[in-house]
Amino acid sequence: MPPKELITNPISFLYQQALSYLVAAWSRRWYGLATVWLVCVAGWVSVAQMPDWYTASARIYVDTQSLLRPLLRGMVVENNVFQQVDFITRTLLSRPNMEKLARMTDLDLTATSAAGNENLIDGLRQRIIIAANGGDLFTISYKGDNPAVAKSVVQSLLTLFVESNLGLSRRDMDVARQFLNEQIKGYEKQLKAAETRLAEFKKENMGYLPGENADYYSRMEHERGTLASTEAQLNEAISQRQELSKQLADMPETLDSGEQGGPPSDLTERILGLEKTLDSLLLQYTDKHPDVIAVRRQIANLKKQLQSENEARAASRSGPDGGKPVMGAPNPVYQQVKLRIVELDGQIASLRSRVAQQRVAVEKLAGQAKTVPEIEAQLVSLNRDYGIIRKNYEELLSRREAAKIAEDVDTKGDKVNFRIIDPPVAPASPSGPDRPAYLTMVLLAGLGAGAVMAFFLGQLRDVFSDLQSLKERYDFPVLGSVSAILSSSQRRKRVLELACFGLVFLGLIGAYGGLMLVEVATKIPGA
Repeated sequence: MPPKELITNPISFLYQQALSYLVAAWSRRWYGLATVWLVCVAGWVSVAQMPDWYTASARIYVDTQSLLRPLLRGMVVENNVFQQVDFITRTLLSRPNMEKLARMTDLDLTATSAAGNENLIDGLRQRIIIAANGGDLFTISYKGDNPAVAKSVVQSLLTLFVESNLGLSRRDMDVARQFLNEQIKGYEKQLKAAETRLAEFKKENMGYLPGENADYYSRMEHERGTLASTEAQLNEAISQRQELSKQLADMPETLDSGEQGGPPSDLTERILGLEKTLDSLLLQYTDKHPDVIAVRRQIANLKKQLQSENEARAASRSGPDGGKPVMGAPNPVYQQVKLRIVELDGQIASLRSRVAQQRVAVEKLAGQAKTVPEIEAQLVSLNRDYGIIRKNYEELLSRREAAKIAEDVDTKGDKVNFRIIDPPVAPASPSGPDRPAYLTMVLLAGLGAGAVMAFFLGQLRDVFSDLQSLKERYDFPVLGSVSAILSSSQRRKRVLELACFGLVFLGLIGAYGGLMLVEVATKIPGA
């Protein structure tokens, strides 16, 4: 190759180079043609020996638009049907399914060893194609060397597809039902224990529970009011007794003869009446009230009169010059006052006993009042625990009923309906291999191999197609060129050679065409 600086016209140089390569390859054309024949014959024989395979397919439609779905919406737990079907299609080619498929189609009988079984499983997985045409239309196809086996495999795959979907749904339902039953049994025990604790607590704290507190507080207030009233009655009785005791000390036990014929004094009775009136007024008014002051003034006046009268009677009962008193008849007023004092003593004793009992009751209620908030807090806690357990228990019961309805829908209501659009059939003609394409590829590969062979052989021998190539290769001067003058026999020989080359090449093309016709004819039904 000349130096770059000597190349004046790159296009002319490239043309000369290409021409020289073609001339060199053409000089070795027979070797190239032989290579083409060898490659094509070997390739076509290999294509002819390729085994036929048959493709069986089926289309299945998954109908999820059931009338029960809108009717039962919100009542049952709805599974994602499309997600479930997609999961089945993805796991249909799993090893357990492939082993089951081999047993269903008796292909497992052809495997006599563990390695053979592995090859069988791998071959099944590679020749099965599952395609989703949209969201609910699926195509299942299988490619094998036996049309009957291909149909059997596709039919078995359809069975696995449907059974896997139904079996998965039923297994999920069984697991869910078993879990719900176990949870319900546990919550039943907890609910019974909580009910027992709540009942015992209410029984032990009856009267202090919410709703009953009002009665409890009203009883406590009633006892306090009763205690105050009883204490007031006791104080009143004690006051009356003290007053009567004072009057009794100043009152004669008997009357002299001069007094026996006259009427007894009524001052004592009037004093007793006014004292009762005073007690009634003190329950309503204070000591400074005008009525209270007036009644006390009257009582004081009457007491002075009674004292004067008693002193006069005492003087009249004494003997002359202070001698021995004259005995007389019993004083009826004295007897009445003494009897009243005895009655007041009994009343005071009874009132003191009642006050003690009522004070104990009030103190007991007051002490129990401190425990009411604690009881209420414990009751709230028990009710909260019981409410949570009961709510969860009822929720589980409703879920179990919903699961039962959902299971009935799956097993009896045709929630998912599988419709086979195109059932599998045994193919009458092979679907492969695509021999016309392979024959064409072999021919092109042979032509390329022949061209490469002729080119490389031509490069092993220097051939100059013109004077310029010779001048560029060597530094010697080229004096001229001599044209080849062929004789008639040489021309006939060259023509014959070219004709033979053409015939051999046309024979190659004819062989390719004949093979293509044979392949096309075998694919025509009835041929």
